[in-house]
Formats: sequence, structure tokens, C-alpha cells
Amino acid sequence: EESRIRLEERFNLLEQESRI
Repeated sequence: EESRIRLEERFNLLEQESRI
């Protein structure tokens, strides 16, 4: 379960970096 949340957070960070 924690792994899934970390994956989602990492994905979100990647999207933010891509947006910039």
C-alpha cells in the first residue's frame, strides 16, 4: 500500500517537472 502511494507521488512530481 505504501509503495502505491509513493508511486503516485513520484508520478505527480514527474508531471510537474514535465509541465515546467
